[in-house]
Amino acid sequence: RACAELSAIMVLMYVCDRTTLVGKGNKLQSKAGFWGVFLLCLVLSCLGLRRTKEAPPPDDQHCHVKPLQREQTEEWKGWMQVMFLLYHYWVATEMYNAIRIYIAAYIWMTGFGNFSYYYIKRDFGLPRFVQMMWRLNFLVVFVCLTLNNEYMLYYICPLHTLFTIMVYATLYFGNKLNQSSPGFLVGKIVAVFVLSVVIWDVPGVFDLVFSPLQPLLGYKGDLFTMKMPIMHEWHFRSHLDHLVWIF
Repeated sequence: RACAELSAIMVLMYVCDRTTLVGKGNKLQSKAGFWGVFLLCLVLSCLGLRRTKEAPPPDDQHCHVKPLQREQTEEWKGWMQVMFLLYHYWVATEMYNAIRIYIAAYIWMTGFGNFSYYYIKRDFGLPRFVQMMWRLNFLVVFVCLTLNNEYMLYYICPLHTLFTIMVYATLYFGNKLNQSSPGFLVGKIVAVFVLSVVIWDVPGVFDLVFSPLQPLLGYKGDLFTMKMPIMHEWHFRSHLDHLVWIF
């Protein structure tokens, strides 16, 4: 069933984007449409409010609920995805700064969520790592194959993939000391901070590190980037948030 659903979605995307069966038109810029749909989503979401599984009993005044639980962060991510879609659909250019903050927050949660999992669970096995890579990339891989698009067109996926790998590598190195030696853990975080600064802020280092991945991360999809180096888009996108995931 899952394969059939995925195939149907890919066929629908191809028909809509690569054939003339569905007419193409210009985007309509509308503040009223943007905020109207957002408020509608907000009202509908309020109708489905429920208590989280981690919530204490109503009569328990002393139970402490940990901040940023999984259900809370998933809710946060969901609302940001709604805003991403509305931003692009309604061409809400006045929301650009807010959208940039949402993207940074999304990447921060990637670092936070992965750090929390590997620190607490200490599950550094290959199956878990491969599962995470699959979850991050399987849809975009099928979309790229179906529409013959470049991977960097969906830049959020390589961003999450890179920073997930960096969190995994940081905690995997000397993982037996992560909880027993706080100083060692802090030292690793400082070291990866310095490494990120060197890669993205020291001229020439970024190209040296990522040039072998140019066939995957290079992008020459539109007229603007065609006038730039093929790795310009990856450098621009990754540089914006290259420290957010650490903090």
